[in-house]
Amino acid sequence: MRFSSVMACAAALLTASVAMAQSAILANGTVVTLKIDPATGGPIVLGVEGPLWDIDLVNKTATVSGMTWTIPRSVNGVTVTIGGTMKTNSKNTNLGEFTVDDLARLSDQRAITNSTTGGDVITSRVGNGGPIRSGAVRSQFSTSEGAAPAGSASLDRWPTDGATIQDNYFFQVRNAAAQYPAGALPADFLGRVGFRTATGAFTTDTNIANRRNWRYPTTMGDVVTFQGSVYVGPNGQEYLIPDAPVKGFLVGWIHTESVAIAPLAARRLGNFNTPNSMVMNDLLVIMNQDPRMFTRLYGAGNADLNQDFFFTSAPLGTDIAIVGHMIGEHVMFGEDVEAASVVDPAAGVHIGLFDQNTQADLARSTVRFRGEVVGRPNGNFTVTAQFQVLPTEGSPTTGQSFNVPFVIDPVTGIATMAPRLTGVNLTGVTTMKLTVRATGGNANAPALATLYYDLTPFFR
Repeated sequence: MRFSSVMACAAALLTASVAMAQSAILANGTVVTLKIDPATGGPIVLGVEGPLWDIDLVNKTATVSGMTWTIPRSVNGVTVTIGGTMKTNSKNTNLGEFTVDDLARLSDQRAITNSTTGGDVITSRVGNGGPIRSGAVRSQFSTSEGAAPAGSASLDRWPTDGATIQDNYFFQVRNAAAQYPAGALPADFLGRVGFRTATGAFTTDTNIANRRNWRYPTTMGDVVTFQGSVYVGPNGQEYLIPDAPVKGFLVGWIHTESVAIAPLAARRLGNFNTPNSMVMNDLLVIMNQDPRMFTRLYGAGNADLNQDFFFTSAPLGTDIAIVGHMIGEHVMFGEDVEAASVVDPAAGVHIGLFDQNTQADLARSTVRFRGEVVGRPNGNFTVTAQFQVLPTEGSPTTGQSFNVPFVIDPVTGIATMAPRLTGVNLTGVTTMKLTVRATGGNANAPALATLYYDLTPFFR
């Protein structure tokens, strides 16, 4: 889960460890170098996590809480990616995070315009459910700013975009809520989420002719995270450059994450103009429709779940954990949706590991990890772990192999692994290869599933 970490205070950021990077390359190819403070002999370190004020698509900058940061192409030769974002296509494939070359895709206008006319909205479907990304339901700026005229040439705020975003919200919520029978949602649910009469009273009237009476809930802008240092260009110009990862990324760009954990009360597969959705207590959760934001639905063993399967067959009462962006207090657009006990029987065998449980101790020659094998409920398989060295070029050189014990839950059929492997020669090792094979198969038999797992972040 991509749970948001909260920075304790500005002082904690300013006393953070010395920035690792020494140089960065801007989008235009300019090389900038780390500025050293003569008083301290170290870099000038700054950081921020706050709502977005401005994004300058020409100069590749973002202004957050009074600081203007330049998003570079790379830092110390490593391409900068923007956490929380996701490029996708008509097959709903995850094509990775945005880079500085994709910065224009963060604009509200691109997020509400169809891909056939220069935007990133994808109204096509995968399977029988709802559209892949039918359009943003919130601005990257606060509600009032998103709907206001542009204050300068660089501010990406336009009343027409704000109106379209609000219409998207009401249409998506109206269509999703209409799929549920009476009692699945509170009787006054539509009024709670903004459907009102001309006098402001709650109403169940969803006729679009009256939509200007509807009241879009208050929302804040995107939360953007930077931690980095002052850099200097060839002409002496100074830049704030993110060079220290926060939450795994040099740049974090989120729609203000909220978390909901509750049993699945109801679910509905969408259609050509209705997103897939579910109900948890009184919360309506709609699968994210913003083409800028990361979206994933996964189950046991961290395996991706087919949305047609989940929204028609996931058992009611299943515990669901969701990270997403809220519009008001009663509607969430789910980005990271975890149903940890759900297995899609048609998905085949899958291996999943949980990073927080992985340890590789070079001095003690031990490896610990925890994971699951799904899709083989009757057993009759083995799991092996092989430790490999990945050279700069060519195929990996293989090292020791170990049998991995597991226990199968008789109810769910999920096999849990939690070994402590000893006597592992970890010198030069970068990768652990996990292989599942049918019992009785020889070492050359086709694997039922294989996972190459990077150990380098877990050495101690």
